[in-house]
Amino acid sequence: MSSILLFTKHMLRSNLMSAGLKANKTLLKSHTFGIRYLFTDEILGINGYLETKNRINTQFGQLREKFFARMEEFTTNESKMIFTEDLKNIVFLTQNSEKELDLLGGAIKKFHNQNQSLQFGTFVFGPIVLRLLHHLSEWQLALKLFKDPELKGFFGQIKSAVILMNLLFINGKYEECREVFRLIQNEMHFESKYPRDCLLLYIASAYKINSQESFDEALDVLKKAREAGAAVSRKTVCLFAALALNQNQPNIALEVLSMITQTNYITVKNLRLMALSDLKRFDDLFITLKLIINRDVPQNRTTREEIMDETLQRIKSQISELDDNKLVTELAQIERGLIDGNLITSTPLSDLLLTPVVLRTDITPRDRQLFERQRGFRNPSIQQDYRRRTSNRANEEF
Repeated sequence: MSSILLFTKHMLRSNLMSAGLKANKTLLKSHTFGIRYLFTDEILGINGYLETKNRINTQFGQLREKFFARMEEFTTNESKMIFTEDLKNIVFLTQNSEKELDLLGGAIKKFHNQNQSLQFGTFVFGPIVLRLLHHLSEWQLALKLFKDPELKGFFGQIKSAVILMNLLFINGKYEECREVFRLIQNEMHFESKYPRDCLLLYIASAYKINSQESFDEALDVLKKAREAGAAVSRKTVCLFAALALNQNQPNIALEVLSMITQTNYITVKNLRLMALSDLKRFDDLFITLKLIINRDVPQNRTTREEIMDETLQRIKSQISELDDNKLVTELAQIERGLIDGNLITSTPLSDLLLTPVVLRTDITPRDRQLFERQRGFRNPSIQQDYRRRTSNRANEEF
């Protein structure tokens, strides 16, 4: 326990580089929570990939089958070579068929291994290949290729790791997602051993697994990430705090949440209230709830400080264990105030925690560059240039 307390004290002294979006009511109303994913197709570059894929398929038309027949020969014939343009077309033309996916894997290996010393192009294939496999939901092939020692360096980009981990997360492969994160730490040579979005997906996987082992490992990872000066997003902190609560560690949850300076986010506020409830610190809890009820909210404000029904039920459960009528009465009065102010939401905590990261359109170009750099874009100007290009051109180096 001493190491945990040292960790939480260390975290309290650290400045959190908080990022992400406030809970958006429109998004919450329109988002279907059946499939869990943390990054939209736009963030991952899949939308742009599909636009280019559709254009190239249209251009090839009936020549598509002839092209694949020729590429199959080139892949299996040792005297033939796979060039950059060949592999580009393979990646954009491949559909969800076993034969074409096998050809894709073979072409990638041949291209990567045949003459690395002769590859003068700057086209980076790792992210685009994984966008294809993400689109096709081919998580097994994606993981196999990513881990293949013959392809060392081919997927050596942060964006490749994020796309793969998101694909694994979508398919409920949380252990595999954590495995990829360990590979990043031990075998990849990124600027940080704790890339921002990879860390988020790792902690989210630990949260979904919800075991003592996943909690202990996540705690150790977060400690080392902060010691290394890595950026930790607000969403990552909240997911870990929720995991701590699920593992009956409200003290750790409360301390970790103290890293976040802006406490008006609905997830932060409700997690804090849950932690206070589990610690039976009802005086502090009631003060927070009364402040929410009595606070004036401008008419033009688009967000409200809502309290989850899940949070209220948790508080009621904790109070019922004490058999204290005074607490029961005070909570009932507070609940009426929350109802009158329309401040209670039925949205579950897990839905809010796993709301996907979306690309912001309401920020300055400078802030957009920072946002993209934090998400693993090596050169933000490339991404800006990509947005300016017409639909008949694509750049896959972001």
